[in-house]
Amino acid sequence: MIPGIFILIVVAFVWQSPFLFVISLVSIYNLIKQLTKPPVKEISVATDSKNSLWQRCILSIAYLLLVGGLTAAYSIENSQIASKMPQFGQLSTRGNNPAMTLLMEGGLPEKVPDGKTASEYFTLGFQCKRAGWIEQAREAINRAIATDRSGKIASKAERFLRTRLPRDPVPEKAVLMNITANGENSFFTRDKAEEIWKQCIAEYPKFEWPYGNLGDLYVQEGKYKDAEKLLNRALRINPDYVNAWAHLAECKLNECDKVGAQNCINKALVLEPDDMVAKFIGLKMRLCELFHLS
Repeated sequence: MIPGIFILIVVAFVWQSPFLFVISLVSIYNLIKQLTKPPVKEISVATDSKNSLWQRCILSIAYLLLVGGLTAAYSIENSQIASKMPQFGQLSTRGNNPAMTLLMEGGLPEKVPDGKTASEYFTLGFQCKRAGWIEQAREAINRAIATDRSGKIASKAERFLRTRLPRDPVPEKAVLMNITANGENSFFTRDKAEEIWKQCIAEYPKFEWPYGNLGDLYVQEGKYKDAEKLLNRALRINPDYVNAWAHLAECKLNECDKVGAQNCINKALVLEPDDMVAKFIGLKMRLCELFHLS
């Protein structure tokens, strides 16, 4: 088991995959739990108490590593995109658009090419979505569906289209505003990120991502009531917005509403059974119950 975990960690570093980091940390947690399990024999009450305290300390450290690992990996991944983003004042929807130049320089085509396989279109859609390029992602995902038709990739792409992308087409300026705000947030200039997301919401009230992103920011800042309002507004626009369900689950968990949090996690996992954020929050909730944390 130990060699397998070591290999998994190495692969996670090589691929720079946040999901593999999470899996690695969960595996470490399970290993520690097994290694610290007391032997099946009579032990004194004092010894049992010491073992229990020692186990709780080790598991607490494992939990903190799990949270810290996911946060660090997510921040690094976003920073790689955000470091290349234009400043808000440079945004333009006309000629010589700096964002489109960055899109192409980053290895992503300005237009979705012809002649790709369904798998290649799906991968391109995923990459464009991760970079924040919504309509390029939508077109690539639609081509994956059309190319594969009723196959497994088409099914996966249809779910991705419904749960990961905005319900309606988004103007390019709104996309650029959201990307810039994400960049500011990645560099911890959160006041500026908040300002841009608020402006984006005011100008494009039917675009659900700024509500979700600002709601997530408020969750991290402990503004749970404000976060809940924003996330519920996002879900009124798009009830299949899986990220909003996951952020709302975290919000409710921090408000000690475990039933509400579990309902949101269940909803997210019904929409997207492989959603790692919802699974992570579910794991966090179980660990909190294990340690009797509020």
